[in-house]
Amino acid sequence: CSPFSATLVAVACKSGAVFLADLEREKGPFKTLDMKASLSSIAFSADGANVLLGTEAGQLLVLDLRGLDKPPKKITVTADGKRVVGIAVQVCRLPWPGFRI
Repeated sequence: CSPFSATLVAVACKSGAVFLADLEREKGPFKTLDMKASLSSIAFSADGANVLLGTEAGQLLVLDLRGLDKPPKKITVTADGKRVVGIAVQVCRLPWPGFRI
């Protein structure tokens, strides 16, 4: 589920299909996309504006939900082409203004 909307769900298939569904308003996917890549993992960005998709070829695809008509941004994660097994997203908050690590 998306951190932006508790009822927005994204499903990725190894075939490259990504289904977006609103569990509250729709009885099925409201959008189906073909990423043209074999997918291995999926997560929402912390703000819920993007869907992050790992591929079997070692890439991370960043799908902007505000611009579904545009192709996803591609980032090579593994130089040897091994699949992306999992994606974790974390929000980092500094303890107080001016704090430095």
